[in-house]
Amino acid sequence: MSGLSCARELQHRGYHVLVVEARQRVGGRLKGTALQLPTGEQQVDLGGALIHGIDDNPVAELVDQIGVRTRPVSDTLLLDKTGWPLDLREDERISHLFNECLEEAFERTRGKQSDTSFGDLFNTVCEGKAVNTSAILRWHKANLEVSCGTSFEKLGWQWNEDEAYGFDGDHVALQASWKPVVEALAEPLDIVYNASVELIHLTGPRNTVVQITLMDGTVLEADSVVCTVPLGILKRKTISFDPPLPTPKQQAIERLGIGLLNKCTLSFPHVFWQDSDFLGLAEDEHSYLVLNGATFTDNPVLLFMFGGEFAHEIEKWTDTEIVTDCLRILSRICGCQVPEPTDYHTTRWGREQYSRMAFTFIPPGVDGAAELRAMGEPVLNSIGNVPALMFAGEHTTFFHPSTIHGAFFSGIREAYRL
Repeated sequence: MSGLSCARELQHRGYHVLVVEARQRVGGRLKGTALQLPTGEQQVDLGGALIHGIDDNPVAELVDQIGVRTRPVSDTLLLDKTGWPLDLREDERISHLFNECLEEAFERTRGKQSDTSFGDLFNTVCEGKAVNTSAILRWHKANLEVSCGTSFEKLGWQWNEDEAYGFDGDHVALQASWKPVVEALAEPLDIVYNASVELIHLTGPRNTVVQITLMDGTVLEADSVVCTVPLGILKRKTISFDPPLPTPKQQAIERLGIGLLNKCTLSFPHVFWQDSDFLGLAEDEHSYLVLNGATFTDNPVLLFMFGGEFAHEIEKWTDTEIVTDCLRILSRICGCQVPEPTDYHTTRWGREQYSRMAFTFIPPGVDGAAELRAMGEPVLNSIGNVPALMFAGEHTTFFHPSTIHGAFFSGIREAYRL
């Protein structure tokens, strides 16, 4: 998304732009894929999915302009480990306790830094309030870990400092996935597909020329380059930089965390589950969160979302093991015999060649604001303050990290920098 927004803005301003894309498709971690239905098919998001806050959010306006229908998703039907819906008063009581502990933990972290994890602090607060770690309470924790990209025990105290800059309004899902959105953005652009970059080399008089060497040996030249590869790729050093990146940027790459969120999307012959935006089941070992695709696609589609340590565990399972476990959980949620799925897709974003992650998080002891800003700093050539190499993506913005709109804004930011 950051590469597309940057390229479109630069093209609009009269620049000659070439997009170098490693995959056969655009969108990166925005990946819409077709699930087969008894009649036809339904596009679903295997990567980024929701728009988080639509009030005055330019990305929400963009989606509307392209003509992709959205629907708010918010309510959750939560079931206990026996498979019975949680008593409403008990649900409210546990939810209140969880939020109370969360708020107190936030208060203790405000303006402070620590090498201990947010999870350790949260557990200390719970113990101080004599709050037991029931399966339901752990579900609330696991539910939040889905949006964090990692477990509480790997989060730093500053993991949520960007919340003040978020958008108000509903969180919405896209009926037709992000595929038509990214394809519409890409349509007027000059794009080279299946082009993996091996080396970015600043050369020429005073580093005024940037050479990009592809894996197949092709060498491209440009006045400036915007690097929009994910943090996971930068960490693996798949791309070499000559001269090496400035020390602050290398340190930021090392210090920031690469989060993970995996999915299993399934289609069925018909809808047999409850009418709620989200379905949740709390077990002793795992907590499950299921997005009800039927509410925003009008088709019998479900999306299981695996966060925290579960997201890593899932990557070691076979597709058959994942689907079998999902059907087991559905049977408990619905209290009926579950039909075989018509189709399914699973993800393993941690193993995906050109991502190696889902989105960024702030680990313990890391100054998130400083490191995210360092990631967004350009590398200048030796003639004035002309940017030769710039960086965009959700990992380069302090104000909206780990979000689709954050990636979009970062691309616009770098276009303006030129």
